[in-house]
Formats: sequence, structure tokens, C-alpha cells
Amino acid sequence: MRKRFTRPAMDADRRLTFEGFSLDLANEQLVCDGEVVALTPKAFAVLRRLVEDNGKLVTKAELLHAGWADTHVTDGVLKVSILEIRRALGDDSGAPRFIETVPRRGYRFIAPRTRMPTVAPRADASAEPIGRAGLLAELEARLECARAGQRQLVFLAGEAGIGKTTVLDAFVARAGAEPDVMIARGACLEHYGAAEAYLPVLEALGRLLREPGSDRVIRLLERYAPTWVVQLPWLARPDDREALRRDLVGATKERMLREMSEALEALTAETMLVLVLEDLHWSDYSTLDLLGMLGRREEPARLLVLGSYRPVDVIVTGHPLRSLLQELRVRRQCEDIALEFLREADIAAYLGQRFHTPSLPPELARAVHQRTDGNPLFMVRVVDELVTLGVLVDQDGHWRLVGPLDEIASAVPESLRQLIDKQIGRLDLELQQLLEVGSVLGNEFTVPSLAAGLDANPLAVEDRCETLAAQEQFLAASAPFVRADGTAVARYRFSHSLYPQALIKRVGAGRRLRLHQRLGEWLEQTYGAQAGVVESQMARHFEEAHDYRRAIAHLRRAADGDVRRWAYGEAVALLTHAVALADRLPAADADAMYPVLLDQLCRVRRGLGDMHATLQTLDTLAAWARTRGEPTWEARAVLYRATVLAWVDAEASRAAAIDGMALSERVDDPVVRADAESHAIYWRLQDRGCRIGDMQLAEAAVGAAAAAGDREILAQSKILLALVQRCQADFRQAARTALEGIEIARDAGNAYTYLFSHCVRVDALVQLGEWGAAFNAIDEGLRMANQSGHVHLASFLRSEAAALHSEAFDFTSAAAIAREELQRPSLTDRGRQSAMFALAFALLGLGRLDEAYSAFTAPQLVWAPEVASMAWPEHIHLRHGLGQVGLARGDLDGARREAEAFQALAATADEPMPRALAARLLAEIALEAGRLSEAEGFLREALAAIQGREAPVVAWRIAATAARVHGRQRRRAEAEAARRQSAALVTRLADSLPPGHELRQSFLKHPSVREVLDSPRTASRPRHRP
Repeated sequence: MRKRFTRPAMDADRRLTFEGFSLDLANEQLVCDGEVVALTPKAFAVLRRLVEDNGKLVTKAELLHAGWADTHVTDGVLKVSILEIRRALGDDSGAPRFIETVPRRGYRFIAPRTRMPTVAPRADASAEPIGRAGLLAELEARLECARAGQRQLVFLAGEAGIGKTTVLDAFVARAGAEPDVMIARGACLEHYGAAEAYLPVLEALGRLLREPGSDRVIRLLERYAPTWVVQLPWLARPDDREALRRDLVGATKERMLREMSEALEALTAETMLVLVLEDLHWSDYSTLDLLGMLGRREEPARLLVLGSYRPVDVIVTGHPLRSLLQELRVRRQCEDIALEFLREADIAAYLGQRFHTPSLPPELARAVHQRTDGNPLFMVRVVDELVTLGVLVDQDGHWRLVGPLDEIASAVPESLRQLIDKQIGRLDLELQQLLEVGSVLGNEFTVPSLAAGLDANPLAVEDRCETLAAQEQFLAASAPFVRADGTAVARYRFSHSLYPQALIKRVGAGRRLRLHQRLGEWLEQTYGAQAGVVESQMARHFEEAHDYRRAIAHLRRAADGDVRRWAYGEAVALLTHAVALADRLPAADADAMYPVLLDQLCRVRRGLGDMHATLQTLDTLAAWARTRGEPTWEARAVLYRATVLAWVDAEASRAAAIDGMALSERVDDPVVRADAESHAIYWRLQDRGCRIGDMQLAEAAVGAAAAAGDREILAQSKILLALVQRCQADFRQAARTALEGIEIARDAGNAYTYLFSHCVRVDALVQLGEWGAAFNAIDEGLRMANQSGHVHLASFLRSEAAALHSEAFDFTSAAAIAREELQRPSLTDRGRQSAMFALAFALLGLGRLDEAYSAFTAPQLVWAPEVASMAWPEHIHLRHGLGQVGLARGDLDGARREAEAFQALAATADEPMPRALAARLLAEIALEAGRLSEAEGFLREALAAIQGREAPVVAWRIAATAARVHGRQRRRAEAEAARRQSAALVTRLADSLPPGHELRQSFLKHPSVREVLDSPRTASRPRHRP
């Protein structure tokens, strides 16, 4: 078998040279004075590593990894290889000229070396591209600006064949010759459906990281951009990759963009980087997002980004590159340069440079210009054809025009395809078939896939590809493709995208179908469980083969892969295409596939936060189910719609839930029934609070979901059970149940349910008085919310944080958090209501009573036409807040009316906390009015409501009020007992926070807390209400 290289194709034209010796990187040979010096492959690998790290210590472990990466060997094996190398070089270990031993550590290569090409360049390879001197000068100026720390984004625009790649080649050759400049180069590929996320960037990084001396770049990526390391699996062992993937669960596109931006800034702090991304008109959306971020960031960076694209393709396809360029141009964050066609004088200069003769008539340049319009590719191919046809001939070392200029008309057919057909026709049949199969694969292909399409030996196929590439006919070598298992395979591309477009027309329809089917099946067999990187390719082949069922299956798996990378936009594009393909299936198959696809699509759209599109997809699914008489799918769609609507329209959500529950009664699907029961419990809690029988119903819903085997519904049922436990003041169990929901949702990959469980757990921890744990849970939830892009649940968690600040009497911070939240443009109705309550209670604590009253009565809180029509939990909060505002104002009559309404509302449900809070508020009002016996009676009601409950946040306040009442009654012993009870609870709450925590300080310094912590003689003084 031929040895495969894991280095990029650029090794094929380089040597490492030192003192009469050279390492031929392409052939893995040590050469001295033109003769090959015998060296085993392991010894060559060790020597290459030493020479590449010239002058640096290379440890024994690093050298063992270079030669024996997958084999456990001892240091003795390394010593044998070093001895073999020294013999080959004629080196003396006592007085070394090449390899120096560093005792107990490793070895160092000490001879000076240079890098040089293995083959002589063409005579005109270094010549400046014709007609592009001004453009290259402008790019040089941009390079100097970047070198000074001013990041630069430059885009070269022009049609196919205009010479964008030629200009980039020339500029990269110049820049790459400078010792302080690194080059990273990648290209987009013409794709099927949605492109692979970050494809050109990953290619550029792959090439850069395989360069000698790339260790620093790898270390920077590992430090600043671990999410990108996962996308380059060959950088780490499989075990390391899996550990890294587990650590990065929930990573988002935003995180990937931020990490790469910061990594590039760290890298370019010391080194200039030129990042070249070609053919951006085929770019994926994620790469455009990265370009946008690189352009918008203001941090200094010695970075020059060069991109190329075809404007016509961008306009015709409606590619988002157009809007990105417009935005960057308006903000003066990029330079967009349109390449012009060559002038007649440029063509004349090209002819003079190519044929080295002034004797060609000027009419030749004019005729070529007229036929090609100055397109460089057309120009070159037309001149090639003139030579082949004998119109231009070499006579005695001088090129002359011997045929009539009219021959140019036949050399430039009406389309370039006909010209390409002529060139292809001169190849032997095997090469023609190779190129035709290559065109079926696309612009770029690997040798094994091409061999599969030809049903030929891969080594023979690679030889033919190498021949064409060496002759610069149709193909050029690309960087090797690295599979998930680390295997590198040779890859080639058409030297121009017009070639496969012309070639594909030579393949008959029947043969094309068979080829696509064969290639799709070969990819399935070859990649198996590791097919993630080629799912889109397989989908394309099966679609072209009219095997739509398999095409859809691969599109779905490709979308799943994009979701795992948080590339939701690409996943939506893939699934949208899959839905369209479902129409081509037989009716029965389409009916089976259509609802599954729509269900997957709506979940991905929800992950994007696109509620409008999600609702549209659910409406489509529900309508389809109704017309097909599928109540199960209709019920699932309507119930899921209720969940989405809960964030934007409470009444519409309630109506959808009612419809969904009614539909669920007509189906036997246990998943749907469990889902419906969860919705029923939720809306009962919203309508009339928690009742005695709700606990049994919630536990039954959990059991039904577990029996149905649906992890997502089970996690959702756990949330509702935790809510019921919280309503019945069993906060300890509520926190445990919410944690179970978190773990189930994490395993199921459901970020929404995971975060909702966090919200419920945080509330339970706050009421338990475990404030430190509550803050940790908020931080963890916000981290995951930011990673997953769930802005709605992040809003809830921030409002929970504001409420916790108010509990600890840090009302200023609570108000600031709530105000900032209310300014967010993405805030939903539910999020706005939660933030407004947090603000109202914070303002009440600050004593800004008029503002607090305005906040409590704002439209953001009172959605319904009448307060009595509000959801039960929000109505409870409102009555409690308005009663406290009246008490603080001294409006005891108004406060009593609100408190009595609060108490009456609390009495309609079996929830201990609202009853205790209402009774305590009435006790405070009675105490303020001097009706001590009445206050004492209300306190007995409050204590009875929470008896046997672990509720320290409410209990300490009730005890503090009791101490004040008994103190006014001169019942000193009872007052002291109540004060001690309150002080113990206060101490417990403070101790739940770390020493020095800002909330611990604000809580302990508040007068109401100081009052219960003071000495017994002050306990009877009615100074502050907690």
C-alpha cells in the first residue's frame, strides 16, 4: 500500500535542507548530494521533528509521539533511532554537528537549516499577475495597516475566471515570504442545501495547524477556543476528544464566535496573520457571522482577512453575504474591491510575457480581447487552444502567428463548455470518465470516493489524478481530508468551477442516477457511525438518485449534527429542504415522514428563539393532521403550541392548552396523554392555585410519562410536580424534584426544560433559606441559558436574582437588575411581568411608594381587563404588594382592604405560604392601628399555616412581628422567645451566604434584622417592620 501523508499537500513542494543534506517531505527520504540515504520511516519521523524544531529542545516523549504515536514503546527504541540517524548523517555524539543530547530530557538539532522547494518553479511563476499591479500594491498597504495592529477585512469581487485566486496566490506568496507572517487559507465549496458550518475557517485552521512550528497556535486554541478544537478531531486522542465534548455540552454559536475572535487577537498579539477565505458566495452562515464579528470588534489585532466572492452568484441566490458586506461598508469596517476585466494592453503584456517575443502582431491581442472580454481564464484557455490548433507556433525559438486571425473565432466557441469539451476530448477515455465521475461528486472530492464511483483501484485513480494535476489539466491537489478516526486521504479539486459544470452535461441521466446511488451507498458503508461529516453529501447523492427516503434520513441526521454545534440556521435550512423532499415520496411514505419532519423543524426553530416561525410550523403540522384525520399529531402540535404561546400570549396559550387536552382524550398515545395531563395541572395552578388533589395528579403524570418512555415529557412532568410541591410549601422536596428534572433534561438534550427546571429549583432554594446555593444555581442557569440562546428563561433567572436581592434587603441592586431587564428588546410578556414585579417590590423596599404603586398597577402586570381575572399566582403577588404599599403609606383602611382581599384569595387554594403572608400582613396592620389582640389572632393563623413546614424566609418575619406584638403587650418572656426564634432563623439565612458576600452584609445591616439580633431590652421597641 502506498504511504499516506497527514501533512497538507503543500509538503509536496518543500524540503528541509541543512549542510549538504535535505529532507524530501513529499517522499519521506533523506537526500545527500542527490543520492538517497537509507533511513527507516520511524527514524525519518524523528529526524523531521528535530529539524522542524531546529535549535529547540525536543523531549523524549515528543519524539516518541512523532514516531510511535499509537504504540507503547520504551526509551530504548528512541535511542536506536537516534543512533541510526547519526550514522546516516556521519554525526559524532561526542562532538555533534547535527544532534545534541540533552541528558535525561531529550535532543536538540543544532545545524542551521533552510526550507526550499523540491522542484524548480516555472519560469514565470514569480511574475506579477498581468494588470494587477495596483491591486497588489493596495493589498500591501492593507498588510502594513494590519501589521500596525489595525485589523483589516478586504473582499475581492469578480466573476468566475476574473483572476481572484491568481491575485491571492501572488499576494500570499509575497506575504508568506516574510518571517513574521502566518498564512491560513481555506475555501468554501459549492454545496447542497445548507453548507457545513465554518467549513473554510476549519480548513484554514487545519492547514495552519499542520505547519511545522504550530505548537503555539495549538496551545492558544486550546486555551481560548476549546469549542473549535472539538471541530478538529485529529488534534487530540479519541478519549481527550470525548472528554472535551462533555465539557462543552451546551456550547453555542455565540460562544464559538467569541472564542475564535479572542483566539485570533491573542495569536496576532505577537504574529501577523493573513486569513484567506475564498469563494464566499458559497459560504455557510456561521462563517459569515464570524466575519461580521471580526469586522465589528474594536480590539487591536495584527490580522488581515482576505475574502473572494462572485457578486452575481450572491445576488441571484440572495446569499446573506450581500447584507453583511453592506453593513460592514456602511460602518467602514471592510474594503470591497471589484476586479476589473483585463484591458487589451494587459492581454498584449500577457502574450509578450508568455511567448517572450515582440513579433506577435497587436491585432492578436485585440482579437483575443474581443472574444474573451478580458476574462483572464478565457484568455488563457483561448491562447492554449491557438497553440494546440497551430495558429501560434514556435519557429526556431520564436513564437509566430501563422494562421489567420479568423481561427480565433473557432477557438472561442459560444460557451466555455464547448471549449472544455474540446480539451476533454483529447484525453484518453479513462481520464475522461474520471473527470465525469468527479463532476458528479462536485467541485472537490477525495480519491477513495472517486475510485468508488469508477469502481477502480484507489491507487490507480490517484496516479491519474496526480498526472492531471502535474500537467495543470483540470485538477489541482487540495489539502488531504482527515476522517474522524484521524486517517488522511488524498483530495483533489477542479481548477475552475466551470469545469464540473461542463463535464456533468456529458454524463447521461441514467448513468448519473446510478453513480449517485453507488456513491451514496459507498459513503454509508465507509463512514458508518462516523458519517456526521458527510451526511449532507450522502443526502445530495441519494436525492440525485431519486432515493428520497434515504436523502431525508441523512438530512435529518445532518441537522442533528448542526444542532449539536448550535448551528441552528443551517439545521433549519436542511430540515426545510427535507420537508420539500417529502412531497416526492409515495403518498403513504410522505404521510409517515411529514409530521416527523415538521415536529423536528419546530423544535429546531424554537432553539433559534424564532417563536413566530415555530408557531407557523406548528400550525402547518396541526392543519395537516386535521386533514389526514390524525388526532395524535394534532394533539401534539396544539399542546406544543400552547407551550410556545405561554411566553407571548397567555390567553392564547390557555386556549391552545384546552384544545390540546380535549384532543388528547380522543387518542391512546401515552406520551400525548402524559403531556396533556401536565398541561392540565399547569393551568389548574394558574387558574385557582394548588388544591389537595393536585399532588396525586402530578405524581400520576410523572408515572405516566415514565411508563411512556419519553424523556422530554418526563422532565416536563418533573417540573410540574416540583411546582406543586413548591405550592404546598414542601420546598426541600421541590428542590430535589427540580434537580431530577435538570438531570433528565440534560440527558435528553432539551435546553428549554433544563433551564425551566433551574428556575423552579432556584425559587425553592430561596424559600428554604439556602441563598448561597440559590445564587450558584442562578449562575449555572444563566451560563447555560447564554450558551443555548434561551433569552426568555435567562430573563426569568435574572428576575429571580432581583427577588433574592430584595429578600436580603439589597433593594438598590434589585431595582437595577429589574430595570435593566425591562430594557431588553427581546423580553416577552411573561418576562416583562416577572421583571416588573421584581422592580415593584424593590421600589417598595426603597420607600419610593408612589413609584412602587405605579409599578404594581402598570399594564405589564395587570394583563386582564379586571384584576380578578389575572392568573392566580400573579393575583396573589399583586394583592400582597398593594397591601404593603398601603401600610407603608399609613393608609391603614386601604391596606386592610387589600390585605383582606389577599386573604380571601389565598383561602380559595390549599397553599400555605399565601395564607401565612396574608395573615401576617393583617397582623402588621392591626399592630400599627394598636389592635394588639386582633394582631395576635392573625399571627396564630400565620403560624398555623406554616406549621410543620420548612419555610425560614417567612417564619423569621412572623416571629419578628410576634416579638413586637408581645413587647407592646408587655409579655416580655413571650416577646423574648419570639425574638430568639427570629434571630436563629436570621442567622441561618445569613450563614447560607459565604463570609464577606455583599448580600450577607446588606441583610445583617438592615434595621429589621438588627432589631431581632439586638439585646432583649430592645426587643419590645416597635422600630422596623421586616
